[in-house]
Amino acid sequence: MLVVHQLANLKVVKQSQKGTGFDFWLANEKYEGFKVSARLEVSGILKGSPTQIKQRMKEKMEQTKKSDQMQLPAYVVIVEFSQPHLKIVKR
Repeated sequence: MLVVHQLANLKVVKQSQKGTGFDFWLANEKYEGFKVSARLEVSGILKGSPTQIKQRMKEKMEQTKKSDQMQLPAYVVIVEFSQPHLKIVKR
């Protein structure tokens, strides 16, 4: 959440409902009402190889397609905790 805030100037404003394909709603700093700007999907791996991280990213990118009808950007963040290593992709 902090990385997305730093890189895209977006903040988490609400957790999404189950089954939407993403975890959180994002909005800019001037968040008013429920005018959201993007979706955020987050996943963590305790100890994983680059191949596992790449595979998890692929899975999570596919998962966010469930909510593409919203026509909002989707940020996918994968965190590998043993190194630590973070990969973020905007689609």
